[in-house]
Amino acid sequence: AGSTQPISGTLTAEIFSNQLSGERRVVLRAEGDAFAIAEGRNVEGVRIGNTFYFVDQNGLCSVVTDDPNRRRVAELTVGDLIGGVRLAQHTYGRKTERKMALWQYGFLPSDIELPLITPTQGGSISILSGDLWIAPSLNAVADYTLTLRLESALVPIFRGNQQLSGTLTITYSLLESGQLYNIAIPYGC
Repeated sequence: AGSTQPISGTLTAEIFSNQLSGERRVVLRAEGDAFAIAEGRNVEGVRIGNTFYFVDQNGLCSVVTDDPNRRRVAELTVGDLIGGVRLAQHTYGRKTERKMALWQYGFLPSDIELPLITPTQGGSISILSGDLWIAPSLNAVADYTLTLRLESALVPIFRGNQQLSGTLTITYSLLESGQLYNIAIPYGC
């Protein structure tokens, strides 16, 4: 809002977790002017027990003590980034991708949990389209796409407290499940 300058960007998140031990590793890759950066930026957050580590865009690792933003990277969930669906119905669509049988589900806009996006006073968020595919063998979401129209909305992961207007497409794909990863203290810590 307040500017007609178009911006675009891509945020890729890889989330590794071991639910039994509570270990997590989150790698964020940001590209494009939506993030107010000239070139791509990678950051990483790791949680092992109650200790948090952060690897900044320069590859420098530090133990997180009091910076909640650096700690938050390791705590990011898929739901924080893409939102979710409270209720969906099977639509009888089926396909096979990535060696998985997938079933398509439909949902109403009122059943969508939005990600970390907030309209400002007088702003709005409209749901333009959505697509949901479930892998029944994993009892998990395999693919999810949501397209939103934003009018004067805050998307903290993009531009902090700068208001944005335009189209936002969120895409999620499950690449692996059931793999035990060795989540370790990042190099340099």
